[in-house]
Amino acid sequence: MKRVALLAALGLTLLTALVVVAVGLPSSPGEEAIDLLAVAGSTLLVAGLFTPVRRRVQRIVDRRFDRARYDGERMASACSVRMRDAIDLPTLTHDLDVTVREAIAPSDLGLWLRGSAR
Repeated sequence: MKRVALLAALGLTLLTALVVVAVGLPSSPGEEAIDLLAVAGSTLLVAGLFTPVRRRVQRIVDRRFDRARYDGERMASACSVRMRDAIDLPTLTHDLDVTVREAIAPSDLGLWLRGSAR
């Protein structure tokens, strides 16, 4: 959904820029070849200018809608601090489970524990 909104906004901006450039170019009768070159050139110019803008907007959208990916390091360090203080295994298991689910949202999660050494 976020990509659709992003592409729609960039497409509308690109179309607006092309119309502004095409209307702003002076034209006279009999210069159809030059007009075609001007339109092609303006299209390439606008596309070249919007590639960096699209990348920046995509990064902003990713940060806005996928915040857990950028907060993963903070979540891991907070979990390690809590794990140092926890003593019992069920608390450690629950805390690890919650941290992993919030950080990377796996479809399935399991924790294997090694048996005690004999």
